[in-house]
Amino acid sequence: MRKKLTIKFSAAELQELVSIIPEENADKKKLKDLVATVILNSIRPVKQSSTELSAAGGAAPDPVMQLIVHILSQRTGFPESDFTPDTVLSSKGMTDSKITQLIGFLNQYIQSVNGSTIGAGEISTGDTVQSVYDLVQTKTP
Repeated sequence: MRKKLTIKFSAAELQELVSIIPEENADKKKLKDLVATVILNSIRPVKQSSTELSAAGGAAPDPVMQLIVHILSQRTGFPESDFTPDTVLSSKGMTDSKITQLIGFLNQYIQSVNGSTIGAGEISTGDTVQSVYDLVQTKTP
């Protein structure tokens, strides 16, 4: 049975969303990042410190990458800080069935931004976190 995901928007997020949508040439990256952030905030119980989430090199954390890492952390039991872009999925205990669940969650995000969904077999246990991120980027408009 599928679990229903309820997404709550904060007033600020809603205002930002409303301000982006009507524009003819809306900034798609901004919109995708906002959707990923909202989904992430609705499924992640406790917000972690931004230092823990920032990628190597101290870059600002990418919401889509955070979403992927959060889902991986939930599926494997490893803390989010254990996942770097070069982490191989199988090294953290990702099995084929867990990858199927990962694809399901990612497709929910991808569909919410009108992307084309990830098919079975497009992500394997030998992939890295970065390759999953890159795949999601190719699937979203």
